[in-house]
Amino acid sequence: MHSRGRVQSKLFVFVLAFLSATFGARAQSTPQPEIFRVGGGVTRPEIVTRTTPTYTDLARAAQLQGTVIFEVIIDERGSVTDVRILKNLPLGLGLQATQAVKTWKFRPARLEGRPVKVYYVLTVNFALDRSDDDIDLEWKIRTLADELQGEGLKEREAKLRRDFQETPEWPQVYANWCLVLMEQGVFDASCFDGREIPVSDRYASLVRVSGYSWRRTFEEPDSEKALQRIEVGLTAANVALGLRDEPFEALVFKTLLLGQKIERADAKAREAVAAEATEARRRALALRPRAEEEGLLPKQ
Repeated sequence: MHSRGRVQSKLFVFVLAFLSATFGARAQSTPQPEIFRVGGGVTRPEIVTRTTPTYTDLARAAQLQGTVIFEVIIDERGSVTDVRILKNLPLGLGLQATQAVKTWKFRPARLEGRPVKVYYVLTVNFALDRSDDDIDLEWKIRTLADELQGEGLKEREAKLRRDFQETPEWPQVYANWCLVLMEQGVFDASCFDGREIPVSDRYASLVRVSGYSWRRTFEEPDSEKALQRIEVGLTAANVALGLRDEPFEALVFKTLLLGQKIERADAKAREAVAAEATEARRRALALRPRAEEEGLLPKQ
């Protein structure tokens, strides 16, 4: 009786192993669909539905614009898979773009009438809407400063004060004026610490200045103004840190600005700057869950 049980057990194990080996081998030998490139008889996939990604608040504060470029695979059903970033944007825009393109639907590419998988390059553009009142105001002020070509800046500032200082628009106007001064190469103005902006609006204005300083250095890393822009941004960020218990935006821009400063610091100063950047980053990461809940950054 026990002998028969052992024989049956061995037979079961043998059959199970045989089936696993046979069908496992078949599964492994099943050819995967070939992935094609458009051209040479392979038609281009056609977009059917597209989700537009939204700006993160951090990217809007820095007035960041640009393009995220992907290489993806569009399968036989027209779905986007295997998303790979070729050109990224910081401040959450790359993640926003990635989440968006994964939802896009296409009419699939075809080869000899049948749908096929293809590699395909997708681009997502982020551009600020100039109809936005705040952005339009910045544009107008910068245009005026460009017309002045560095002359009459004090007269222009005096006029802005007369026109706006007693209005609700003054914090925006003054923050934008700071950005104009930066573009004109004026880096010693008192406006960069926000003292003349009402306390209730001071944090947002200083974040705007620090974000702008980082973004302009990001756009023009080799500019002779780069280090001065970084220092102005750090001044604004450090003042902003003292205005809130959870200054996530200010910590992010401080970390980014210090990263830019490390690249330009001499060997003696680099260690201290790196330590300061590490601490700012640690504090920012601790606040990230709250920032995601408030929509400052997309959820990972």
